[in-house]
Amino acid sequence: MEEEKKKKKKVVKKKKATEEKKEEPAAPPPPTRERLAPVHNPAATLFDWFVNAFTLLHEREKGELVTSGAMPAWGRCRRACPTLMTMPDPAEQRAEALKWVVTDFTDSTGSPPQNPPTVDEVGVPLPKADDEEDEPEETAQRKRLDPVHDPATTLQEWFVNAYTLLAERENNEVVTSGATAAWGRCKRAVAGLQSLGLREAAEEALTFLASDFEDRHGMPPREELTLDDVGGGFDLDGGGDTSPKHAPSAHKDPTKVPKGPKGPTRGELLVDSEVWGARRGAADCAEARENVGRVGDLFLAGVTLGWDQHELLSKADLRILAGHRYGLSGRNGTGKTTLMKAIATRALPGLPRHLRVCYVQQELAASESESCLRAVMQFDTERETLLKEQAKLEEAEKGEETAEDYDHAAGADRLANIHERLVEISSHDAEDRARQVLSGLKFTKKMIEGPTASLSGGWRQRLALAQALFIRERLDVLLLDEPTNHLDLSAVMWLEKLIRTDCEGLTVVCVSHDTAFLDGIITDVMHLDGTAKKVEYFAGDHTAWLAMREEKARRNEAQMQAAKKQQEKAMAFLDKQKAEQYSSKRDNKKQKQAIERVKKMEKASIMTGGAPVNQNGRGGAKPGTQLTVGGGLFREDGKKYKLSSGDMPEKVEQLRNDPELRFRFPIGAPVGKDLTPIITYDNVNLGYTGHPVLLKKITACVRAKSRIAIVGLNGMGKTTLLKHLVQAGNSGVEASGGNFSRHSGARVAYIAQHHIDAVSAFKTLSASEYLIKAFGKEMGMGTENESRKHLGSFGMGGAVATRPIQTLSGGQKARLAFAAASLPIDTPPHMLVLDEPTNHLDAEATQALQVGLQDFQGAVVLVSHNRRFITSCCSDLWVVHKGAVTVSHHSEGWQFEEAFNNYCNTLA
Repeated sequence: MEEEKKKKKKVVKKKKATEEKKEEPAAPPPPTRERLAPVHNPAATLFDWFVNAFTLLHEREKGELVTSGAMPAWGRCRRACPTLMTMPDPAEQRAEALKWVVTDFTDSTGSPPQNPPTVDEVGVPLPKADDEEDEPEETAQRKRLDPVHDPATTLQEWFVNAYTLLAERENNEVVTSGATAAWGRCKRAVAGLQSLGLREAAEEALTFLASDFEDRHGMPPREELTLDDVGGGFDLDGGGDTSPKHAPSAHKDPTKVPKGPKGPTRGELLVDSEVWGARRGAADCAEARENVGRVGDLFLAGVTLGWDQHELLSKADLRILAGHRYGLSGRNGTGKTTLMKAIATRALPGLPRHLRVCYVQQELAASESESCLRAVMQFDTERETLLKEQAKLEEAEKGEETAEDYDHAAGADRLANIHERLVEISSHDAEDRARQVLSGLKFTKKMIEGPTASLSGGWRQRLALAQALFIRERLDVLLLDEPTNHLDLSAVMWLEKLIRTDCEGLTVVCVSHDTAFLDGIITDVMHLDGTAKKVEYFAGDHTAWLAMREEKARRNEAQMQAAKKQQEKAMAFLDKQKAEQYSSKRDNKKQKQAIERVKKMEKASIMTGGAPVNQNGRGGAKPGTQLTVGGGLFREDGKKYKLSSGDMPEKVEQLRNDPELRFRFPIGAPVGKDLTPIITYDNVNLGYTGHPVLLKKITACVRAKSRIAIVGLNGMGKTTLLKHLVQAGNSGVEASGGNFSRHSGARVAYIAQHHIDAVSAFKTLSASEYLIKAFGKEMGMGTENESRKHLGSFGMGGAVATRPIQTLSGGQKARLAFAAASLPIDTPPHMLVLDEPTNHLDAEATQALQVGLQDFQGAVVLVSHNRRFITSCCSDLWVVHKGAVTVSHHSEGWQFEEAFNNYCNTLA
């Protein structure tokens, strides 16, 4: 009983305690800032104002309280706008900062803000006191171009002054390290330096500094350094270290040195021949710099770039972040290749002179004596230089032991340093690494050991890619211009995996029409807008960027439709008032409104003309007032209709049917019904005359509406099969056994892999003149009007048709090749055989080609490494492998895609 009483008492106590807790008032929540309220009120500095602007924009767009992100954004803003803090006008500073906040929001979210704030909405900061700074900064210990040792009392101190002055002149920034290491290299390179007279030693040191700078940066200094520039600090003509006799002379500021003849304008490429590979190898990338890591982020503001008297970029901002991999997009002719050449040659002001960059675009020169393996290994010029120096020193150690002028200690020290550096760059396994790269790019063992002269142009371009990949670990930036053009599908997949998994820390900028390849390697998209002449950025892969653009286009189209409705409503109102102007039942108030709206439209310059209308009557408009009704985009009240996104409606129409993108193949009389056979193989063997059979027992059929993709590794016989499809009797390929038949009335057009080479031979002619001269009246190209009309069907209308072929981009030359292959006009081909047709086309042009092939009324047979292009165009898959051709037909697109993906998986 007692235990039960105790339990009851405990229960009662718990109930009372619970009731007391419920009765206690809840603690008030800690005070928080309300959404849209400024963080700093008032903002005392530009930084405080920036935080307010960043927070206001993000809270408006997200609809929730934002408490972080402003500090990193401020850092990004300072890097992207290096002149922000030096602007004299505070209003200009705030406008520039707000502009960057909006741009940063667009880059991070993929779409522009719906309601960006204005400067007045953010608020104006308090005036800054004269002695107040925006940000606490470390006090500079020494100004740029000031001597480190003032005065210099020893030769080493004088050398430090000289090294620092040279480095600061060239880099345009304060240099605080590297002089001691350079002094050690100088003593090793100049035997007996400290035993020379001071003036002679100083001259030797200056010679070494110029040579050392060129070795580390790949080019000589812009301005020669003299003894007078550095200053003495002690008597150079004396016999040793003495007390200082005079302070060093003032260092010359390179910005005040009289300039020579005027060179290229800002970022403009004037001499094209000096760009193509003239500075590859040691000058651009392979020469490593001791104790120097990779270059960080690159920010260039106000870049203007031109070529052949055409402005490509105008005051654009270039941002290349370290370790990011960019897909460079833009239509053919917008300047993608020109920009990459400008980066490769450091033609853009502001690029670091010590930037290690390799540009892979052109094929290599052939050599009968040099193997492919040796060509790749020699591209590492640092390794080659060190090995030669090592051999020279080892020979000196053996043969010059008794020579008085040989410093054994210095030689041994240098040999130790060389050995240490060779270990750092993995010199011992260089051959294995070179073989691995070449094998990944599908070089056979025979090709690896064979001379480069035995390679075709496409294989020499692969070799240039192999060289760049071989030294990728010591590059800052790798520039790839259509790297997949001459690769087969398996090599493309190998390259994609290598860049994605084995290029950590390397910055890559890649131009490619293969969107699947881009999606596999890139982290960001860099888009050249040819209309605005600016560079746009997007964080994400190429597919996500396209989706963002499509969504933006849909929004613009919806706004355009709304504008058209407003216009129709306004026109209906004006038409009604025009019809009632002489009626006794007219509404004079509405008549006045109509006149006012017309005036607004005319003021907005959107009226296109119409018939004059006079208004009369009491309370109405004055006699003689004209009512002009015309076209344009305006609201019912007569105000001009604006699109918030900034894209005009005609741009939406261009994306749908752009005359610069389209491929319209001519349509002739059909060869028969959809299933009519054009070419038939029934147990047929193919091989070259006098050689063994390559393909055995082929059973396949090309029908009038077939869409066939031929895939297979290099050397398996794809080209052999294509040649026989195009010219069965004149290709050198013989058919034996079984039955082979070809429709007698079928005409076949062939686009070869190197299709632009044929048109490049007529470089001085325009595209229109080329068609007239090469094909003439017999092919329907007798006059300029006929040739230009035909070129317009392939996206080469207007002025492009009259430009010399040598000034056309690779994509424009490819379009010209397509136009030529589709002739004659009266009897166009029934079958297109395309070997790598997307080479040299950008992503948008590739999509336009897909549409053109879908509209083509004949058969299509293609070989391509572009996976997305194949799955978009084809329904039949022919796999060429080990002497056999395996054929599969798929009526549904998803079935073909599944079969093609299974084939790709076998390659991976």
